[in-house]
Amino acid sequence: MSSWVVPESEPLLPMSTEGTLARRLRAARLAAGFTGSSVLSKTGIDPGNLSRMEHGKRMPSVPVLLALARLYRIPFSTLFDAAGDREGDAPESLSPGLPVADFVATSDPGFLGLHERHWQDRPDLRENARRFAVDVFEPVRAVLGVPLKVESGYRSPGLDRKALRGQAPFSAHTHGLAADVVPEGMPVRAALALLRAAVRRGRLDRLDFAAIESSRLLHLQAAPETQPARRLVAEALTG
Repeated sequence: MSSWVVPESEPLLPMSTEGTLARRLRAARLAAGFTGSSVLSKTGIDPGNLSRMEHGKRMPSVPVLLALARLYRIPFSTLFDAAGDREGDAPESLSPGLPVADFVATSDPGFLGLHERHWQDRPDLRENARRFAVDVFEPVRAVLGVPLKVESGYRSPGLDRKALRGQAPFSAHTHGLAADVVPEGMPVRAALALLRAAVRRGRLDRLDFAAIESSRLLHLQAAPETQPARRLVAEALTG
């Protein structure tokens, strides 16, 4: 793809679109596998300005948005059309209930650059994440009947080592196969009981592992593509 440079000082769009637009810009970039530096090399858009756009602190101009939509290979209208929030068919979503930005998010600024670069460089991670979303996250959400808020989804290796205070032999988080979620409005033990009952009835056939992560979190995990799902539902991750 050839590079092009866009002006960043054109008339701005109405500020009423800012919150939704910021979220969609970041999600579209992550879904397309770009980092701030790779966007700079293709468009000339400064990574600092891009970050401010994605966090609602700067409103991009129309030429900037056109350039980003072209780079991310999405329709320009996707950034604004309310239809982009339906049925998870926009590139910002892994599935109807799981935005890419939520699955890839990290609040640790020390790891953000490496984290997003690792996500960009490994297309297999994005494929794993879509499979996790469709085969595990959505069926679990249907069984529980409540929204699931992702607290920790994909984690790059450095971020995972920090989270685990060491290196696990195999971390499903680093492979895009797991998420720690909050079942909103439901105690985690009640949620776990529903999952166990669903497995006994033959549902959740792609769930590899579910367990209580903490007093408010459930760990959900899909199996690697080459392995059968174990369909294990445990009280805790260890012990």
